[in-house]
Amino acid sequence: MNSNIFPYVAQYKHDSKTNTSTKHVLEFTCTIKKVVSHEETTLFLTTNGDVYGMGVNEYSQLGLPEDHYDHPVQLDVKDAVDIAVRHKILILRKDNVLFGCGRNRNSALGIQAKDYNDIITKLTEIPSTVYDNEKILFVATAHSFCIIVTENSKLLLTGQK
Repeated sequence: MNSNIFPYVAQYKHDSKTNTSTKHVLEFTCTIKKVVSHEETTLFLTTNGDVYGMGVNEYSQLGLPEDHYDHPVQLDVKDAVDIAVRHKILILRKDNVLFGCGRNRNSALGIQAKDYNDIITKLTEIPSTVYDNEKILFVATAHSFCIIVTENSKLLLTGQK
């Protein structure tokens, strides 16, 4: 079996009332390129460029309406090549378009925040001026900012610096 193919995703759920844990297995049979996780939110990037998310969605970091997803849900971006998650997500598409959503405190996503606790609830294109219209190699997220590394060796930070 190819080690990059995950036939399932398993979660352990703990019941504090009975102090027991149960394994919850979810079918997920596609080739995974990258997995990123923060606390209780996880993103999966497949080799064909699809992105799936699951877990806690407290800050709308999955760009979906519910507060929690027990199973992988496909996000509305195709041809993705990189992903990052914290209380926000970044998804880089093959054509160098960057999307984000979730907690945008201090304009952390590179989108002008409406107020200190701003939340972007749907996947939103991040203006290319944020990354100087340069080719992006990869992205990362941190507590109060995002990191964009460009082909010209620029390390760009958004939000609180």
